[in-house]
Amino acid sequence: MKIAWLTPLSVDSSIGRCSVLITNELANTADVDIWHPPARQLWQTKLRRRELAALGNVELDVFQRYDAVVYNFGNYLPFHREIFEVAQRVSGVAILHDFVLHHFFVELYVHTLKLPAAYQRAMRRYYGEEGEKVAICSLNGKQPPVWSTDSVVSFPLFEEALKRCFGVVVHSEFLRGKVKKSFAGPVTKLFLPHDVTALGTSLTRQQLGLAADRIVILTVGHVNPNKQVESVIRALGTNQDLRGRIHYVLAGPIEPKSREQLM
Repeated sequence: MKIAWLTPLSVDSSIGRCSVLITNELANTADVDIWHPPARQLWQTKLRRRELAALGNVELDVFQRYDAVVYNFGNYLPFHREIFEVAQRVSGVAILHDFVLHHFFVELYVHTLKLPAAYQRAMRRYYGEEGEKVAICSLNGKQPPVWSTDSVVSFPLFEEALKRCFGVVVHSEFLRGKVKKSFAGPVTKLFLPHDVTALGTSLTRQQLGLAADRIVILTVGHVNPNKQVESVIRALGTNQDLRGRIHYVLAGPIEPKSREQLM
């Protein structure tokens, strides 16, 4: 069996990390090629790697040679754009790593392609008149953009990524239930694999510079608006009791502009 596995492979991507673990196991019983967007530094793998070019240069016929095509979807445009573009033209199985993909499609349709109408149509397609109204108000500045508020969970837009897929894999019963409400094909929950032995020796609080008497709150992954980091900082800053007992840690990549705003 030949499998095309489309995934981010940047060392900054945890999806890329777990993809290496999964494909190494799949390679015991199948012929697996890893297709990935360009990245400066990649996770190491012994399997064949193929770089995904921009949409106009992707030779889509090559994917017809595979028995299965697997797409890894997450809520970060730089890691998943090329994967999404192929998925719109070649049917396959989706692994949905995030419930909310709203920020991915805002970045793609509104900010990158300059096609706000495409975003508006997607919001109407999946959420009716209410979704279209929210999209219009977000785009014209009549209300805070929905993607910067908690209300974004009511308009996750993961449906847009699954249009050409015939099966979906998720990592929780919560997301499985959400997908089944709008997706007619099979939806399966599988736990996300993690190589604990690769973590190495644990570090003490002292080595990490953490006070022994403080509770550590951790936000991990790409620092983007849906993680509500600013709200957490404001909550801690306005409560003297919390401020004295909490050590708040952000661990993950952050854009320079976002870092400046938070600082």
